[in-house]
Amino acid sequence: MGQVNTIPRRINGVEGAAGEVMLSGGPGVLETWGAPAPAAHVHAAGDVTSGQFPLTRMPRAASGQFLEGNGAADPIFNALIAANIPNLAASKITSGQFPLARMPRGAAGDVITGTGGASDPVYAAPVAAGIWTLKETLSPTNVNTITSAALGNHDMFMVILDIVFDDQGVGAELTLKMRINGDTANNYDTRYVDALAVAVTGATSHIVVVGGHHEGAAVGVVYSSIAQLQLSGKSHGSASDEIAIMGVSAMGKDVNYNRILNARWKCGVANVSTLTFATLAAGADTFTGKIKIYYMDY
Repeated sequence: MGQVNTIPRRINGVEGAAGEVMLSGGPGVLETWGAPAPAAHVHAAGDVTSGQFPLTRMPRAASGQFLEGNGAADPIFNALIAANIPNLAASKITSGQFPLARMPRGAAGDVITGTGGASDPVYAAPVAAGIWTLKETLSPTNVNTITSAALGNHDMFMVILDIVFDDQGVGAELTLKMRINGDTANNYDTRYVDALAVAVTGATSHIVVVGGHHEGAAVGVVYSSIAQLQLSGKSHGSASDEIAIMGVSAMGKDVNYNRILNARWKCGVANVSTLTFATLAAGADTFTGKIKIYYMDY
């Protein structure tokens, strides 16, 4: 008859607990009671139906990479690229501001201009019509006469004067006169108002735009004056045409001669091309400062 092997109830006088098995200690080592070793086995993915894997059980990848789909193959770790970011409507951006470095670039001097409700804005040069544009800056320094360069054909001109007179004691009024296109004939008429008079001067060879103060006796006295003038730029093509002029000036030496004026130049068919500014006592009293000439078309 064959031998029947049975597991002993006690090992070294110790009885095993429920569920424990006898564990071999190896050659020459006494067996002991212990829990059975887990059986090695493989689970299908469908067997895991709840819970979450801890991060320590996740596959590892280089810093900065992200797990992405790979079609029918296993997902892979990759760096994020632009194609991974979906297109978003502008309405999704609801706070913050884009820095200037993120703005579209245009040519120097261009501005963003609307092109209609259904079209994107574009960069374009500013529209000159209806905007004063600086044409020339004159910088007289101790002169008695200065003339602009050719101004070109424009609808209207504006002149800003910021000047300082230097009296040379010649007994003449410290005034600044203006001529158009170098015209020295008696083709100018002026009406002005100051603290002393309402006056009309007709058929003169110039228009007084600043001044009227009779200093003369005190050599080397200086004082500042400012003025603003506007004048039409173009003839309407008639031989009897006239250019309209208006202005206002303020004198630092004598407020009696702060004035408002309107004038006209009998231009015929000529457009405004140059402006000349000179002291009334040419060759003696001088002036220094800035004269800025702007134009506007419409």
